Amino acid sequence: MKAVIQDFLLSHNVNIVRFVNIEGMDKVQSRGYKRAIWFAIPMSKEYIRRFNNYQCEDAEEFRKLEKETDAIADLLAEHIEKKGYSACSQSEESNTDNGAYMENTMVSLLPHKTIALLSGIGWIGKNNLLVTRDYGCALSTCTVLTNAPINISSEKTQIHDNLCGGCTKCQEFCNCFTGRAWNTDMSREEIMNVYDCARCLKCLMFCPWTKKH
Repeated sequence: MKAVIQDFLLSHNVNIVRFVNIEGMDKVQSRGYKRAIWFAIPMSKEYIRRFNNYQCEDAEEFRKLEKETDAIADLLAEHIEKKGYSACSQSEESNTDNGAYMENTMVSLLPHKTIALLSGIGWIGKNNLLVTRDYGCALSTCTVLTNAPINISSEKTQIHDNLCGGCTKCQEFCNCFTGRAWNTDMSREEIMNVYDCARCLKCLMFCPWTKKH
């Protein structure tokens, strides 16, 4: 089944994919599913360059990419169900319809970046975003939960070390960040005040790891 899912995502130009065992997770959070499929689409390098050169401060391209990623998640869940297995897209629309996203607190039952962390692909930066070595924060991500038989290593993945170091670049553009380095014991509120976030993308675009990408 893993190959079927990978082929489906490749046919939609997605080649960043991780499969995660969530069987031991809290049943409310996992909604009773045993496997999670996390995938991502990188932002275009040209868009990042234009943003970094102050030639563009428009978030519309990123919004379109997020909608595209969500649509692929919905299609993947349908594809798995047609194979005879249960699946649940965690697109924004699906999570809202299923009550898996609490708008008043801006909290999801099972955030995409939680699955990403469990896959070992990156860490949570001081900007409260997933950061990866290869792409920085410049990824649009989504997840699909399923009980389809997917062969996943039973070994627990090592959570990636936080590599933000002494960098405070994101704080230069937004005062909603505390500047504290994330670890697995920290709450979101210890990193940022999400209610002050204007989603201007500057903390994402000007992150040194994003610029490296």
